[in-house]
Amino acid sequence: RENGNAPSQFVQNWFDKIIDESIMLDPAFTADRITNFMVSTLKSLSPGQAAICVTHDWNIFSIKQFTLGFSYEDTLDAGYLDAVAFFERDSRIFAVARQFDPVEIV
Repeated sequence: RENGNAPSQFVQNWFDKIIDESIMLDPAFTADRITNFMVSTLKSLSPGQAAICVTHDWNIFSIKQFTLGFSYEDTLDAGYLDAVAFFERDSRIFAVARQFDPVEIV
């Protein structure tokens, strides 16, 4: 956890939309864009296939905060090789991060 240091403050400023979009895209837009990409990729897969999207941890932070609705503290609680998994069950799309229950997103 990045308690009280500069990277944590930068992410908080990004989430609070203090940082100009010429430096970092709006975090909610970022989360929506990546989530939509993952959902469309998931829907294009054949049965038994899987897809992996490797991205920067800040993109994962935005998905945790704006797609999954995690608290800021839980959002930054990132482990090594942290991830958000997207999956389909009973024609419904979910996303899940470690230590939390899946969230239906579509």
